[in-house]
Amino acid sequence: MQPLKQSTATEVDIGPAVAVGDGFTPVTTLTIAGADEKHIIKHNGTTSAVLAGTLTAYTIAVDGHYHLNLSTGETDTLGRCTIVIQDDSLILPIRHEFEVFPANVFDSIYGSDRLQVHVAEFTASIITAASINAAALNGKGDWNIGKSGYALTTADWNVGKTGYTAGPTAGSITTAAFAAGAINAAALAANMLTAAKINADAITAAKVAADVHAEAADAVWDENIVAAHGAASAAGLLLRALGAVISARTNNPTLDALLGVADSAANDVPNQILTGETMAELVQGVPDVTPTVAKALMLHYMTARNRLDVGTPIKEMYNSAGVRVATKALTDVADVYSEAKMISGV
Repeated sequence: MQPLKQSTATEVDIGPAVAVGDGFTPVTTLTIAGADEKHIIKHNGTTSAVLAGTLTAYTIAVDGHYHLNLSTGETDTLGRCTIVIQDDSLILPIRHEFEVFPANVFDSIYGSDRLQVHVAEFTASIITAASINAAALNGKGDWNIGKSGYALTTADWNVGKTGYTAGPTAGSITTAAFAAGAINAAALAANMLTAAKINADAITAAKVAADVHAEAADAVWDENIVAAHGAASAAGLLLRALGAVISARTNNPTLDALLGVADSAANDVPNQILTGETMAELVQGVPDVTPTVAKALMLHYMTARNRLDVGTPIKEMYNSAGVRVATKALTDVADVYSEAKMISGV
């Protein structure tokens, strides 16, 4: 019985085809089209189907043998399969039996696939505590490595078994037991260590190094004060306010001495603003109703420094590049001279 792969086109050997007259002379002229009967009978079938393939004689020295093409439709039914070819005037009847296997089974036998064996094939409760030998896991300390879904407690898995402890023994976890860099931020899951997960007395003066307090205090004083320290009563906010006062200090010998800087105009922030800062000219348009101090000063400065055309009936203010920035309408009626509100110089 030849094996076939389910729903797979293939070629099978057919023969020998021998003459009906003497029963042994090979026949090399057999065709599917010329045969009286050419049928395939599938597993549990009560009817047969006409073969649709072709017979091709082998070209090697095996007269009377052929290879037959089978289609996916002819191999679609699992189980036994019979092919019958008869031609009463030419050959003795030819009969071949096959068995159609699932693709996975066929490829597991003749290819590189593996049989699919699932836990679903086990009946419920087939594996119980009573069916496992009490010493089955002894010495198997790594049986659960890389596996999930286990709750390893003394209430069940290690009852009656030896070689296991429910937890670390005293003194088993030491600094020397960890590889360098084994515990770092990347190795810890997010929120792994929170206040709720640390025992109330886990961190005490007796359990930390002698200099840890000094290091913690030093880290606090070295903290960069940012907007996050902004609560109304936060020490960080008060420090930021103090920093702003120091940054804007004027010449103050007492404060400068406290800060360890020289008492000079170079440390006078208002003086630096007046002597070291520059202001940009106003752009073309209507001057602001509520300008900044810089813009208000620049309006007067540009009027005094740059080109200013006064005529009838307009006054024109220009920037240093000669572009008209703003204008005013002028009137002089009955000895009353008036300047209108400034508008854009466009």
